[in-house]
Amino acid sequence: TWGLRPYVRILAAESLGLNLLGIVHAQNDVILHRPVGVQDVLRARVSVERLHEDRGLTLVTVLAEMWRGADLACEARSVLVSARDRDLARSAAAPRDAAANAPGEAGWETIRRVTFPAGHGRAYAGLTGDVNPVHLWALPSRPFGFPRPILHGFCAKAVVAHALVRRLGGGELG
Repeated sequence: TWGLRPYVRILAAESLGLNLLGIVHAQNDVILHRPVGVQDVLRARVSVERLHEDRGLTLVTVLAEMWRGADLACEARSVLVSARDRDLARSAAAPRDAAANAPGEAGWETIRRVTFPAGHGRAYAGLTGDVNPVHLWALPSRPFGFPRPILHGFCAKAVVAHALVRRLGGGELG
């Protein structure tokens, strides 16, 4: 959350022409260069590293850096996808192909099935400071084809990581 304000400010810039309600997070890479202490004075710098069109979608790579004095402490690259308004309306109206995501397809093995209670996304948001409306309320989720809020990607990643560690690592990380 340290870079949220400049991050949103950049994405909302008229020069980019992005629809903020049409942005979906596609990828995130974080590199920790130096440990950061709670009392450290940090400086954040957020910039658009790459912006291009691909098959009617706008892809934006945002670089967020956290500096401690003259030293780069942490950097995060996020790839975001922004559909145009007409593309959002079309994808929301398109039926979902449940068979394409069926467990066991194409050699995949179901390790664990998880059902999250209603409000889990809001609880996670309360812990992390997440303010993305698609994680909090049904109305902003609908243009993306979801009838209710979707779970934050990092929360889903953590659940998957725990399941994999339990299954493949016998509960041990290393």
